[in-house]
Amino acid sequence: MRDKVVRIWKEFAPESTRRTLFHARKRLLAQLKSAQNVVEHGDIQQQEITSMVSIVVPVYRVEQYLEACVNSLLTQSYKNVEIILVDDGSPDRCGEMCDSYAAAHPANIRVHHQPNGGLSNARNNGLKIATGQYVMFVDSDDILPRDALQNLVTALIDHEADIATGNVKRFKGSREWQAWNQMYSHAYSQTWDGESTASVSELITLKQAPELLFDTTAWNKLFNRRFLLESKVRFPEGKLYEDMLPMAQLFIAADGIVKIPSVVYMYREREDNSSITQKRGQLQNLSDKMEMVGKIGEELIRSGATRDQLDTLYFKVLEGDLAVYSPHLGTDTEFDQLYLAELERYWSLSSQQAKLALALDRRALYYSQLYSGNPLDGEREAAWVSTNFHLLPLMMTEGVLLVDASWAPNRLVALGDHQLLDMSRYVNLKQVVTDAYIQGGRLRIEGFAFLDHIPDGYPQELSLSLATPEGSTVELPYKRSVDARANGYWGSGNADRSGDAFVVDISIDELESELTTTCELGMEYELVISVRSGSYEKSSKAIGYWRGGRIRRGELAQTTNGDIVQVPWQPWGKPLHLRVSKPRFMLESIRQNADYVVIRFRNDSDSQVEAVDAVRSWDDYQIRMERVQDLGGNVLEFKTDISRAPQRRKAGGSSNVWRFEVRTEDTTQPEKIMSCAETSRSTDTSDSWTPRTNSVATALWHDKVALLEVNDIQPTERGYVLRGTGILEPGAAFTAEMWSDRGAVHRTTTIHQSGSGRFEIIVECVESGEASLVSWAPGEYRFRLYQSGTSNTEYRIRAGSYLLDSLPQEDFNSKYIGRWHIISDTWELALGISAPLHDFERGRYNDLRMRAHWAQKTDDEVRPIDAVVFSADMGSSAADSQLAILKEMIRRNLQLEYRWAVTDFSVEVPHGAVPLLRGSEEWYKYLSSSRIIINNYGGIAGYGNRRYQRYLQTWHGTPLKHIGNSEFRTNPREYSKRALVAQTEAQEWDWFVSPNPFMSRLIPEELFYDGDIIESGYPRNDDLASASEDTKKVWKSRLGIDPDKKVLLYAPTFRDVSAKGFSSPLVSDLDLETVAQSLGEDWAIVLRGHSFNARNDDKDRSSVSVIDATKHPNINDLILASDLLVTDYSSVMFDYLVTGRPIVYYVPDLEEYLANRGMYHDYEDVLAGEMARNQDELVGLVKLALDPAMVAAHSAAYSRQRARFVPWDDGRAAARVVDRVLMDTERVTD
Repeated sequence: MRDKVVRIWKEFAPESTRRTLFHARKRLLAQLKSAQNVVEHGDIQQQEITSMVSIVVPVYRVEQYLEACVNSLLTQSYKNVEIILVDDGSPDRCGEMCDSYAAAHPANIRVHHQPNGGLSNARNNGLKIATGQYVMFVDSDDILPRDALQNLVTALIDHEADIATGNVKRFKGSREWQAWNQMYSHAYSQTWDGESTASVSELITLKQAPELLFDTTAWNKLFNRRFLLESKVRFPEGKLYEDMLPMAQLFIAADGIVKIPSVVYMYREREDNSSITQKRGQLQNLSDKMEMVGKIGEELIRSGATRDQLDTLYFKVLEGDLAVYSPHLGTDTEFDQLYLAELERYWSLSSQQAKLALALDRRALYYSQLYSGNPLDGEREAAWVSTNFHLLPLMMTEGVLLVDASWAPNRLVALGDHQLLDMSRYVNLKQVVTDAYIQGGRLRIEGFAFLDHIPDGYPQELSLSLATPEGSTVELPYKRSVDARANGYWGSGNADRSGDAFVVDISIDELESELTTTCELGMEYELVISVRSGSYEKSSKAIGYWRGGRIRRGELAQTTNGDIVQVPWQPWGKPLHLRVSKPRFMLESIRQNADYVVIRFRNDSDSQVEAVDAVRSWDDYQIRMERVQDLGGNVLEFKTDISRAPQRRKAGGSSNVWRFEVRTEDTTQPEKIMSCAETSRSTDTSDSWTPRTNSVATALWHDKVALLEVNDIQPTERGYVLRGTGILEPGAAFTAEMWSDRGAVHRTTTIHQSGSGRFEIIVECVESGEASLVSWAPGEYRFRLYQSGTSNTEYRIRAGSYLLDSLPQEDFNSKYIGRWHIISDTWELALGISAPLHDFERGRYNDLRMRAHWAQKTDDEVRPIDAVVFSADMGSSAADSQLAILKEMIRRNLQLEYRWAVTDFSVEVPHGAVPLLRGSEEWYKYLSSSRIIINNYGGIAGYGNRRYQRYLQTWHGTPLKHIGNSEFRTNPREYSKRALVAQTEAQEWDWFVSPNPFMSRLIPEELFYDGDIIESGYPRNDDLASASEDTKKVWKSRLGIDPDKKVLLYAPTFRDVSAKGFSSPLVSDLDLETVAQSLGEDWAIVLRGHSFNARNDDKDRSSVSVIDATKHPNINDLILASDLLVTDYSSVMFDYLVTGRPIVYYVPDLEEYLANRGMYHDYEDVLAGEMARNQDELVGLVKLALDPAMVAAHSAAYSRQRARFVPWDDGRAAARVVDRVLMDTERVTD
């Protein structure tokens, strides 16, 4: 109906009338909205005064976490809170702590002490004494983000809802992640069955949003207390998962629910693994969970639930609720029987649609448990599917994507017989816009889009459109193109996506004609990308797009009808869109006349201009401009002197620009004058001032005082030369450095100045190391400028307007890929550095392609290379036992080629070796054909394992903490997958280097290896065994330490609770600067974090008294320079025994670490020195550690630990290993 009315309106109403009415309507709506915002804001403020929120906090055995919880409640931005601490008979200090908090905050905190009755009882009793209009439940080991209550209260009031519910994150240590339940209910834009989720910040019911059944937790919600009391819902006592049923009951009863996307709750996964959700192997845990689920199902049926609601519940059970218990099968018969009974029940209740929405490994898990005859096989089958997921061949049958079961018939055919190989769940739209801009009167958009997992040979139909909020669309013409970068992005890797690129190139006049026919002008049109293949069609707004180049200019075009069209820059997460509007104030020219800036602009509004202000962007400093003249044709001229404005040099990192704001008789807010980049380029400029625009086409007058403006960037053999202009003080000398988001800092050469204010900056991204040329480490680098003789300067380095047209500028160097771009409307320059992998080497598709190229060749088809490939720490270092073995091989003058694996060329390889870039075509060639591979971490994907190849695993330390099989068991959900990967890796090894008998016994048990063990000592310790006092002085000098100073080496290990993959922030409660001051000036402290810490983006912790050597390439250098080691649980404690120097053990978190990771020994049983539990103890022990009496007191323990853990480290371990390797290798090659 609406479309019909629009067509009639356009047919009979003149365009001028339509435009006049449209803009009048738009101004009126803006004024009404502004007034409404004032009223609504006032209402909320008023209700803040009268509407108290009661927060019920059950407290039991949480003294370690309670303070953080209470503080997060007291510091909420919403202040009118009543915190009810229910001390549930806690046997620790929690009751006293509660009373202390109440005494300190009597206006906000009440305490209720009761005998222990359990969590539900505490919540129910807390609710009884709550007096607030709204109620929230918070567990006492969790925390609320600062604005959680404000966001929930605002949503509840605005929508007059019964319940407001927000998103949740979980955290453990410093690691955070999206909570699984709320991922489905709040974070995803689609439900499990592909439908759109209910809109956020709108009033909904459970029937409209069945995904809320995932959100059955009490603590991320705010309730209207009256609704809560009238519902008579109570938490069931004596049960685990006690909140699931009442939350579902409340959702059913609620007339209005509002969900908000922001995170309102942080759920703690305890480091000691004592949370309820961390005890899945207990029968009661399973029994109570499934009882709650069953009762929710009964409630839904009783309320007349739709099939969507029931299927959502059943899908949730199979996808998450039951799956977490599966790893615990086989330990308790009753547990097993209950699990299988519940599985059979919900499998039979679920529709085929719900089953096919499950992850493929879930389907394999449940099928095996139900039908294979041995339920314990399920986890292994699921692990196999998960591990081989991206290798599974896919095919389209009648438009549906399926796994080709013939690839592994023993595992897949049965799944196919039950129609469980449907891969529709994984068909998702992947898209990115690589460029979008207007230039020369044309709109150009470039990018690529495809449906993931669709195999080669099946066409994918693309559609690009501009859509209005009301739903009208305009199709954009495009051409397909080829872009190899598409394979470097997301994707399953099962097809070449380079041909899925597109280019839109359309004139603005033609585009306006299309828009005028279909939509109202004066709107913003979002770019929508759709792709169809077979039975699948997916659409998405273009949220993923590059923001560092021409879009920042804010270029616009003016149509023949006087409208302006622009592609404004948007912040992250906002879709790319096109804006079409009738500008009210448009710049015609801007120039400098003596000290004045003179602007001419066209007034296309119906309003009388009363005043124009020049407004400085970074501090909103205003100067009223003087009206010069009215030139006719609605063109006005204003001027002002802004050259004498105060603090012209103080912009700092902000844009030092002035905008022009017009005030008219009929608007309450000033409006900005707009401009196009062409106007800026063709207008008068000077050394001090220049016109420009920003990413939303605002007319700007750029103050270039204290600015070095880069107009040209040229690549060189080792980096770049940047040239530009600036107003430089006479005799001013500068030095620039570039710092990265990953903590690296590099000084460039001094800035060269020439006449007429010109300058030149030489950026050398390749530097000379001790053994080879090295590049900067990957990261995004920005400039920091220093003026000679000062620690800082008011000068800034920025991109010039003409440089913007060539950005982003990407250059391929043999040592790196450099990408210059700008990162904000300040036009601040940034240089992205990455490893020099070609486009045809990047991404999963290319990785699998290169591996398959060599894997399909027989041993006879691949000529062996007489080469040794060394890999240490997954290519991130050039040290460990690999370095010692390399030196020994070079010493013997073997006729072998030595290649050292590197993730990028910032890793300096040792003398005699050639860097080998991981992931490159050359990398896979050498992996598949080199005689010997020497590695110290797990496996290497792509290893040929040919009859003439041999693989030496050196590992990376004697373990104190659990590794391999024992470590995997700490995470039952991942155990089968991790064990399968480890078993596969172990089958490739031909030798394993062991440092001692303890490790030799451990290897078969924990690392699934049953081959030859070379118990030789660690080659990496050879340097330590042969070191002398002179060696110590040499290394102190190399590290910049006075040889006469005593050196404390602090080498803690990483913490699993903070790790993500192979990266972890350095966690330590030691204040090293304070320790250094306590020890005195004759001590120096060297900090060396774990290799996981080195991979993290931590900043350098060096200070006057501390050297942060976490990223130093070889820890042996630091050991050799040290007089004393302080460590915790790191394997360096065993290596250090070779030196005979004192060790102090610092373990403030011993119990927590034991509970989280586990150890092979009683900690005190492996000590060769004193143990400190706090910083003061540590300082005292360090002061005594070098005393001969203290050394003598620990000599027996020291000797005992040396005999246990470093019995063979005599400086000849590398020689023994090489002897064994050469003996066996010669046997193969003879």
